[in-house]
Amino acid sequence: MLLGKRYRIPVLVESAVGVLLVLVLAGPAGAQQPEERDSVSGHTVDGLVKIRVGSERRAVEKGATEGVADDGCTWSIYVADDLSQPIFENGVGTWDDLSPLFVPDQAYDSARLFSGTGRWFSAAGCGNGFEFRNGIYAEGDSISIPELVGEAVRRLDPPGPTSIGTSPEDDGDGRFAVVHIPTWFWIEDGYWNTIWTERASFPPDAPRIWADAFADPATTEWSPGDGTSRLSCPGQGTIWLQGMSEDATNCAHTYTWPSVDEPDLAYTVDARVWFDTWWESNVAGQPGGPLAPISRDSPPQSLRVGEIQAVES
Repeated sequence: MLLGKRYRIPVLVESAVGVLLVLVLAGPAGAQQPEERDSVSGHTVDGLVKIRVGSERRAVEKGATEGVADDGCTWSIYVADDLSQPIFENGVGTWDDLSPLFVPDQAYDSARLFSGTGRWFSAAGCGNGFEFRNGIYAEGDSISIPELVGEAVRRLDPPGPTSIGTSPEDDGDGRFAVVHIPTWFWIEDGYWNTIWTERASFPPDAPRIWADAFADPATTEWSPGDGTSRLSCPGQGTIWLQGMSEDATNCAHTYTWPSVDEPDLAYTVDARVWFDTWWESNVAGQPGGPLAPISRDSPPQSLRVGEIQAVES
């Protein structure tokens, strides 16, 4: 997820060996601009130099070349492959409405960046009023793991369950649930045994890195429709099979009053499925982790509840 809006302002730089289109990331017009950070710093971890860049992201067009610009700027490749020589940016995170998510590199407490090609350029010695061009530039667009995870999460949209099971069932004819006898609830296997996943890749046209987001049904909540509290059940509930005992389920509700006074003579039942969610990526040091749970609701379903009259002899 991008942190606020970012706009790219083109600045044309003539070099001895080609033309670089420098894209400077800036904020919206009138907004307070982030502090300039032209310097970079790095240290060695596991034999690799890990370089930290400032909060402003800058980019050159793909196919950029090294050289000296007319104003004295020296352009050179700073990192040839950001998969083996990591680049970082402070303060990059993504979140949703329920739980914050920050994805730091395990070996460096900062979010990791990737360019469109893996190359990063250094601009130094820029003069003539263009000092802001000093710094580190990605070749092509750049993205962080949190932003990539956020994109996968935004795409992750499992449907709600369309079919719920009850026992006794309401067949619309002579079979219906009965007061004082536990009514079983469950979600059908076809839905429950599905894990939904979405992938976000970068760059989209020729992916170098990707992040997957997953959603796996975990628990259920049920509204019996008779005014009682919602029923929380582990898992999908137990599907009734012939010969099973009355207490063989972990998800049941006992109605105490028939539904004869309800619209259409039936209670309105619905289920809410809660999903465990998590993410994974193909980047070493970014193995994945949990995300905030999400839920989906079933359509309302009518359930008639009757009573069995005792027969006096």
